[in-house]
Amino acid sequence: MGRAPCCAKVGLHRGAWSSDEDKLLIDYIQAHGEGQWRALPSKAGLLRCGKSCRLRWMNYLRPGIKRGNFTSEENDAIIRLHSLHGSRWSLIANELPGRTDNEIKNHWTAHLRKTVENTDNNQSKTSKNKKSKKNQILDDRKSLSMSKNDGVEDAMGSGASSSCTVDFEDVDFDFLLDGKTFFEVLPESVSTINGQQDDGFLMDGCDLVMTKEEESLMFEKLYDEYLNLC
Repeated sequence: MGRAPCCAKVGLHRGAWSSDEDKLLIDYIQAHGEGQWRALPSKAGLLRCGKSCRLRWMNYLRPGIKRGNFTSEENDAIIRLHSLHGSRWSLIANELPGRTDNEIKNHWTAHLRKTVENTDNNQSKTSKNKKSKKNQILDDRKSLSMSKNDGVEDAMGSGASSSCTVDFEDVDFDFLLDGKTFFEVLPESVSTINGQQDDGFLMDGCDLVMTKEEESLMFEKLYDEYLNLC
């Protein structure tokens, strides 16, 4: 069974309240207090529904009701409380002295909901743009890394070993092979006149002959140095 109606609603007044009805309601509540809304109309001499009496008192007649535009602080509080409680307007009204739940609900529906929705949409777009920029940066780094590898491979060429010409006076770098520099690796007994190769390098004038692995390492070092200079 459903809840019984608060009144028969037969012969009751509807529509706007008159000043005389307001006075009867105020006088009765000041004398007897709030509550017992079902029995209040007959005791107060009002031809109104108990629900109508309660809403009239709570939303218009009770002392301390605040009228006028909502302040920015109240708007911020409503948005914050709505994110916590949802559409439980009575709980939100308890945190805003002087404002009624019905007034807060109307203000939210007419103004604040659109503001919150627009803010959420802007934040979502900003988040997508940041993600897109981050992905673009990652793609650029990936492309740069691939270009670097391609440049090293092109410079290395093919074959087990090759020769290159390096002017050590014009190049400012200090790379290591097996933990040693070029000149530490180069044995003192290597002859630069007869072109005889010892353990690591053959240096004839400024020509270096090295293994494929050593050449690859050298070009990677040189390429990194080139990128840093650019």
